Amino acid sequence: MGNKLEEIAQKAAKILKDEKMDVYVRLNAASALGNLGQAAANHVPEILNFIKDEKVPTYVRSDAVSALGNLGQAAANYVPVIAKIFKDEKVDAFVRSNAASALGNLGQSAANYVPEILNFLKDEKLDSSVRSNAASALGNLGQAAANYVPEILNFLKDEKVPANVRSSAASALGNLGQAAANIDCSHGWADLKEKQFLSNLPTMKARKRWRFFSKPGNLVKTWRDSEKI
Repeated sequence: MGNKLEEIAQKAAKILKDEKMDVYVRLNAASALGNLGQAAANHVPEILNFIKDEKVPTYVRSDAVSALGNLGQAAANYVPVIAKIFKDEKVDAFVRSNAASALGNLGQSAANYVPEILNFLKDEKLDSSVRSNAASALGNLGQAAANYVPEILNFLKDEKVPANVRSSAASALGNLGQAAANIDCSHGWADLKEKQFLSNLPTMKARKRWRFFSKPGNLVKTWRDSEKI
C-alpha cells in the first residue's frame, strides 16, 4: 500500500511542477499531496515552490498552503518556511491567513511560534482574515498556547475587534479546553463572572459551546466534534 501511495504522490508532484498544466489541475495535485501524508513528504518543496510562484493566482496559492497544513508530521521540517510565509508582509492576506491555519494544524512542530502568532493576532493593521486565522491557530496548538488564554480572552471583550476575529478567539478558547475553563482561578480573572464572560462572546453558538466546554465532563471532546452543539 505504501508503494502505491508513493506512486500517486510522484504523479501528483509531476503535475504540480508542470507549468503548462492548467493552474486548477495543479492546485488539485497540491491538495492530493496534502492528503497523502508521509507518502508525500518528499514533495513538500514542490508545494512550497508552487506557493511562492507569483504567476499563480493568489487564491490558488492560498489553497495550496492549506495542503501543507494537512500533511501533519510530513511537513514538520518545513514549519520555519511556512512561518516565514505567514510573517511576510509582501505576501497576500489570503495566503498568509492559510499559512496561519497550516501552522495551527501542524501542532507541536509549530509550538515555538505561538508568541509570534499571538503578536499577529494583536496587530490591528493586519487584514482581519489573517488575525482570525491566527486566533484559530492558537486554539489548535494546545498546551503551547495555554498560557496565553487571558490575552485571547481580551479579544472577546473588545467590541472594536472585528467580529470574525472575536468569533475565532471564542473558538480558540473552546479548543483550549481546561486551560480556558480554569481562567478565573489560575490567571487572576476571578472578578469576571460567567454571565459577564458569556455576554462578551460574539454569537449565541459560541455561548452554547462555551457552556458545553466549561463542564469538566465535556472537556475531553474536541471543538470539531461539537458542531451539533
